[in-house]
Amino acid sequence: MKKFFIGAMAVMMIFYAGCAKSDSPDKPPTFQSGENTQPKDRSESTRLVKRANEHNDMGNYQEAVADATEAIRLDSQNIAAYNVRAVAYIHLENYNAAVNDANEAMRLDPKNSAAYNNRGYAHLCLKNNDAALEDFNKALELDPKNSAAYNNRGFAHGNLKNYNAALEDFNKAIRLNPKNKYPYEGRGWIYNCLKNYNAAIEDLNKAIQLDPNYAQAYNYRGVAYAYLENYNQAVEDFTKAIQNNPNFALAYNNRGNCRRTLGDESGAAADFAKAKELGYNG
Repeated sequence: MKKFFIGAMAVMMIFYAGCAKSDSPDKPPTFQSGENTQPKDRSESTRLVKRANEHNDMGNYQEAVADATEAIRLDSQNIAAYNVRAVAYIHLENYNAAVNDANEAMRLDPKNSAAYNNRGYAHLCLKNNDAALEDFNKALELDPKNSAAYNNRGFAHGNLKNYNAALEDFNKAIRLNPKNKYPYEGRGWIYNCLKNYNAAIEDLNKAIQLDPNYAQAYNYRGVAYAYLENYNQAVEDFTKAIQNNPNFALAYNNRGNCRRTLGDESGAAADFAKAKELGYNG
């Protein structure tokens, strides 16, 4: 049997912007500002943070950086601005800049759970799994209900092959937020690693139910079906992963393996070529 590659960790994790804890958008975050900061500057800084967070939600990360940077210029002690900009930098894969912003948020508020979570994820992307674990542990010490930190720590444990610890973290994340797709995806990834493919499919079905366009969940489910030798269903899932993320090199490679197993040599060759073009070298 061909080897189907699961991947080291999920494409997307969960970040915290560290903005208002209120559910109401009309109640923006308030933090202690510097003595020389005028009230009108604090108000404008808060408005810009809110808009930067909206830009992050829409995928406009450069605009988020610009707004958060201006918010910091107006109020250099606006903790949320550093956290929002860290999130944008993470999406832009500027992980060292994200670490620097998280550090500044922590300097201003050493008990800011969101900042530890964001820095932990930046460390995770830099493959500093031990540093990431340390940050997620601190985030959870400060806020035991931080579901994002449980989710992200689960991926760190998974990368280190601490599968039971990873499952515990994903379980906690799901209990805290059962409508979040990421811990279902993460738990499905771990079940694949443990060769419990039916359990993986069940979790990935849930992730896809929560987000029918979630490419990584289709890829992981395709892997599970492939190892269960349901190659046609696996091809369907890898195809859906590619439809939702046309640059998903791993999904092309996995589909190529399935097509080759099914005797579709031309289709397999095309998939392998595309995976290589996109940078896959596994």
